[in-house]
Amino acid sequence: MTDLTGFIDYRGYAAMQHAEAINVFRRFITRVRPQRIVEIGTAQGGFALALRHVLDEAGLSAAVVKSFDIYRCPWFETLTESNLEFITEDVFHPAYSALSKPELIVPFIQEPGVTIVLCDGGYKIGEFNLLARYIKEGDYILAHDYIETESAFHQDFQGKICNWHEVRELDIAESCVEYGLDDYERDEFRNVVWVCKKKRTLLL
Repeated sequence: MTDLTGFIDYRGYAAMQHAEAINVFRRFITRVRPQRIVEIGTAQGGFALALRHVLDEAGLSAAVVKSFDIYRCPWFETLTESNLEFITEDVFHPAYSALSKPELIVPFIQEPGVTIVLCDGGYKIGEFNLLARYIKEGDYILAHDYIETESAFHQDFQGKICNWHEVRELDIAESCVEYGLDDYERDEFRNVVWVCKKKRTLLL
């Protein structure tokens, strides 16, 4: 693991990520070969751009990256030229009990082929628990600023690797059971403060 970090500069654009996150996602994307990525929480756009380049490096230039945020930075127009799609809409109801604009996101998630959903917006727990119900068998859903327990955060991460802790396993456990979500590469993602769950294939 590297030293405490939560911000990197990616080709001139800020990405609110651990320094090793791009390498972890490069290995992940190369293995699962998604057709599309949904990012909740564009922030300044650096991580979306990194994901686009990782897809291209993996020979997945046809894969689509669609990033959602309620704020739009002036330079998103420039980033759009890099084959990224930015949607500035609040697609969640305030209580995260439902989607306010499901037509903007659900059909995209449910298109054929592997979808990766990244929950990295203002309320990651609500994003994960709501969007988990829409992913397909074989899809992946991830949440950022995840550490499995409060004690693990204080013991292993705070002041050492990451000072942000927004999601615990307890916060998403019910959704994982209800929607058939299993851990995927848990240790690798834990090191960069993400959790990754894969929707299992149901046996007939």
